[in-house]
Amino acid sequence: DWMRMEVYLGMSSAEVFDTDKWRGTDEGSKLAGYYYLWGPAYPPETIPITNHPSFNTSGFNSPPSGRGDYTQNGFSTDGYMAHWWTGGEVTTNDAYYRAIYYNKTTIYKNLGNKGMAYAVRCMKD
Repeated sequence: DWMRMEVYLGMSSAEVFDTDKWRGTDEGSKLAGYYYLWGPAYPPETIPITNHPSFNTSGFNSPPSGRGDYTQNGFSTDGYMAHWWTGGEVTTNDAYYRAIYYNKTTIYKNLGNKGMAYAVRCMKD
């Protein structure tokens, strides 16, 4: 479960319930991995997510895989962000997702249309 993982990584238990916003402090950096794939237009040492001391400390080791967008018929933003569906379906069209971006150290949570092509990560207790 994503909320339990976020709390384990250091996010406050109250903040995990917030949606449509960036949450936490450095939890996004802890999830990110593959240093040189982030922000291909920038030197890695200048990018907040890779330059943070907590970068890749969780073992999650996420590459910046980008996302698929049904409205644009393709994938984009690889190198700049990673998105994951979480287990929280809200309607037949919408579910919760999490995202990390190259220029942030936090985690974004919001509802997204299930037509988007986001990654899925299996969680283990």
